[in-house]
Parts: sequence; C-alpha cells; structure tokens
Amino acid sequence: FIDSSVPLGRMTLQAENPSNGTRALHLLFEACSNDPACSRDYPDLEARFDGVIAKLDENPVTVSTQDPRTGEELKIVFNGDRLAEALFMAVAQTPMIPALPGFIHSLIQEDYKVLETIPWAAMPPMNFAHGLGFSAMCSEFNTLTEEEIVLEGRFPNFEASLANMSWGPKALIKNCAVWNVESLAPMTRTAVRSDVPVLMLTGELDTMTPPAWSHEVAETLSNGYVYELPGFGHSPTFYGPCPASLALQFLKDPTVAPDASCISEMKTSVNVPAGE
Repeated sequence: FIDSSVPLGRMTLQAENPSNGTRALHLLFEACSNDPACSRDYPDLEARFDGVIAKLDENPVTVSTQDPRTGEELKIVFNGDRLAEALFMAVAQTPMIPALPGFIHSLIQEDYKVLETIPWAAMPPMNFAHGLGFSAMCSEFNTLTEEEIVLEGRFPNFEASLANMSWGPKALIKNCAVWNVESLAPMTRTAVRSDVPVLMLTGELDTMTPPAWSHEVAETLSNGYVYELPGFGHSPTFYGPCPASLALQFLKDPTVAPDASCISEMKTSVNVPAGE
C-alpha cells in the first residue's frame, strides 16, 4: 500500500515543483468557478491570482502573528516567494483546501491580514534533518540543472517563485554543489516490476506527489490499483472515510480491487461563508 507515490525512474522531481503547483491551483480555481457561490463571491481567481505574487515582490508586507510553538509575537515579511511557497504547502494539506479560494480572494483585494493565519509559512520545518535530506536528494538528483526546471507558463510569477523556494529546484542545485555527495548507481532508479498487489492512493490537488506519478508507478505493477481522490491533497489516506475505506478493503483482501464507488460522490469543496 503506497500513499502518494514517487516514481523511481523520474529524475527531475524537484524540477517539477513549479508545474505541479500550477496544476493544483488551476484545478482549485476551476472548482471555484464551477461552484455558484464561490464564482459569485470570488470571481476570476485564475485571471487575477498571479498579480498577487508580483505585487508582494514589489512591495512586501509585514504582518504580526504568534509563533504557534512558543506563543511569542512574530513579525513576518511576505514577499511573492514566501507566499508562493506557503500556497504550495497549503494546497497539499487537505483540511486547508476549502478555505483557499477565500484566502486568495482576500489577497487580491489587498486584505493582507489573512496572512496572519499562516505563521508556519515563515518557520523552518520541525524535526527535519537537513543533512540527511541533502544526502538522499543530492545522491539522486545531483545532475539537475536550471534548464530542466519545468515551467508551465500559466502563472509565470508564481512558477518563478516556486523555482526559488527554500527547498525548490534552484536551492537543491546550490545545496548539492556544496554537499558534494556521489551519485547513486543508475540501477537504483530503475522502476520496480512486480505482480504483487499494490494499492496506490493519490490526491487530485497534491502539489508534492501529483497523481500522474502514481499512474506512472503503476505502469510496471501488473496488479496495481490506482485511485485518485478529488479534492484531496498530499497523503489522502488520513483525511476522509473514502480513502480509509479503500485502504482497509485492500488490507483485508489485496487480491481484489477495492470498491471505489465512494469516489464518484467526491469533489473539491470550497467554503463561502454565509452572507458574503
């Protein structure tokens, strides 16, 4: 059972961060435009979104908030790069997705007070061993070049910011040049071929491990089952009864494809407060 798959044969995972983020936001904006209340109260998000990144790059905004770990006051400077990285992470977190159209609409209206609700955007990840991360990533992707960074072009400012984010492709290139670890043998990146039953769940809006990667992994797994969860981000198993049901069915009998009828009832949910 694999939740949010990464294909071994793909050599440019970090390089795809910008295009993966763009794909997820496009789907979110599409869901809003298809929802009568969301499209009425938060119109034209797709057309207006990229300008928010450009505005914050030109005129960064400082907000006051609290450190969720210590309670101390924080002053956080948001430029376009910091906001782009925060949104990339937010779309991957299923519980946050419904509120994002309203959050982005507030930013378009230059109501930057909403930035106070995401203090984690300015904090380094907790319980993360950077050295171990560099050793693993750089041994696998230390031949990555800036020319390989995938830019879709739908949101140019957003995509450029994602390329610059703290753990994005440009940072990886610089860090690996300093970390200087040897490349793994090419055979370690060979896709696994197997007839062992494998269940793969993937979130439709996952920015970190998009659905296409799970489908790619399944190409060499003759008894692989792939299910894409609408409206879900990264690691969908933990965020709803439908993915949990699929996992439990598979664990009970991996030789039979789970009943996935619950997926047909799912869609990306968007929150529009009453009275807006």
